[in-house]
Amino acid sequence: MSGSRAPRGNRRAPPRTGDLPPRLLETAFSTTSLGRCVPIALVVGTLLSLVNQGSVLFAGAATAVTWVRVLVNYLVPFCVSSAGFYGCRRSMWRAQRRR
Repeated sequence: MSGSRAPRGNRRAPPRTGDLPPRLLETAFSTTSLGRCVPIALVVGTLLSLVNQGSVLFAGAATAVTWVRVLVNYLVPFCVSSAGFYGCRRSMWRAQRRR
């Protein structure tokens, strides 16, 4: 045996997939998450935009700031629903680890 190898006791096995918690961005932008969170963001964002910016938009007086607000009306429900999706996945991961 050569001296450049680490002793057997110091080696670590690579973690198994089930041992690692779900990653936030991978989970939030997964096909499953997007399929659930994007429709929620579209519905809620549209309703928020109509309630909060509808009069400005229909009057044709929208400025760049108005469009940023409309964008935020869609981003916030997407982030909230993605956080809920991630929390659910993490809870499932924790429950499986306890077994």
